[in-house]
Amino acid sequence: MCGGSLTAEERVQLAASKLIDQKIREEEQQLAKQLKMTIKLLLLGAGESGKSTVLKQMKMINGVKFTDEEISTFRITVVRNLIASSQTLVEAMEQLKIPYGFHPGGVKLSSHAINVSLQRPSDHDQSLVLSYHHQHGSTTSQIQERDQEESVGPPVEGIVATPNDSICNLAEAEYIAFVRSGKRKPDFVSKIQELHNSVTLSKDDIEAIRSLWNDSGVQYCFQWSNEYQLIDCCAYFMSNLDRCSDPKYTPTENDILQARVMTTTITETTFNVSPTTVFRVFDVGGQRSERKKWAPYFQDVKAIIFLIAISSFDQVCQEDTTTNRMVEALNLFASICNHPMFKNTSLIVFMNKIDLFKQKLETVSLAKYFPTFTAANTFEYGTQYFANRVTELNKYQDKQIYLYFTWATDTKQIKSVLSAVNTILLGNALMTMGMM
Repeated sequence: MCGGSLTAEERVQLAASKLIDQKIREEEQQLAKQLKMTIKLLLLGAGESGKSTVLKQMKMINGVKFTDEEISTFRITVVRNLIASSQTLVEAMEQLKIPYGFHPGGVKLSSHAINVSLQRPSDHDQSLVLSYHHQHGSTTSQIQERDQEESVGPPVEGIVATPNDSICNLAEAEYIAFVRSGKRKPDFVSKIQELHNSVTLSKDDIEAIRSLWNDSGVQYCFQWSNEYQLIDCCAYFMSNLDRCSDPKYTPTENDILQARVMTTTITETTFNVSPTTVFRVFDVGGQRSERKKWAPYFQDVKAIIFLIAISSFDQVCQEDTTTNRMVEALNLFASICNHPMFKNTSLIVFMNKIDLFKQKLETVSLAKYFPTFTAANTFEYGTQYFANRVTELNKYQDKQIYLYFTWATDTKQIKSVLSAVNTILLGNALMTMGMM
């Protein structure tokens, strides 16, 4: 029946019916909103543990697309990561006294595994981690003398190795000879030092970065990246220099995951993980200067995902070159895990960067940094050791720690882990509500 042929009474009835239908829909939407569960989730951990990378994965896995503006920002980030990596390597060449063009020969670079100086703990802090660095102005012979003088006492966790073997001595000797000769460094060094906050790279810039990365001395220096603060994505973007420096370059999802930006603000991301469940995820900076911002976000937290970079066992903190990153992470975890406010909060631990951990164990002795580790230097024993170290820190007998080994830049692996995490969080939330 056409609308124009309706009687006045029928038109009134039709309008009333539409109003009723609209009210029913509104009531259904309101009921669905009331039934929808919101879980407040914090991403915590020390600096460089991979929190922001996990958040990127959570967004992509749950269908949150990056905007054109965000992708453009990531493009700039990639360029700046290339610049930062290049400048860090240039500084490290000076710090470790390695000459450009240095050829370590056919000797396997395994000095990590056999040359670690252990110091006695200080009287005021048994957890203090000490390390000697070339940046302190010490020659290799001076370091050896001090090691002999101070090697008395129980072993200390987390001591960071200083390059000290025949290859390192040869590199230092060649470096000193080069300095005394008055010769100029390669032209690409000054070119890289002049790059500051650039958002694009010229052909000369690209060639300078390429020459740096291809230098044999720089490659040897890269083997000692635990001695200085080099971002993890260095090798990835250096290996993709041509693609990432192309004027038409658009970052891929993997590029976005690899890109490193230090988190200095609190970011909140909301997304649906199911028709009835919403996650409110807060990503906070992990450096010490950022942790004072954490407290206001502790209220009403349903779960915490705490990230620990398991590969950082031979590195020092960015803000404190005397503290081992793993020691710092374990201490921070203990303070969060045993905080009274989080006694009943679901706590999930991601032992992250297992890819780098597995790679390091091929040449680095875990026992040299953590003397209580006495098993074979394998991935299986190493992961079990740190898993035990984490769970032993929990002082609440009724509190369960959910622990996963993760590779945050591997979407397939992290998707599987996050699926299990979603199930845990949903189940715990329902139990809290008395629905299970």
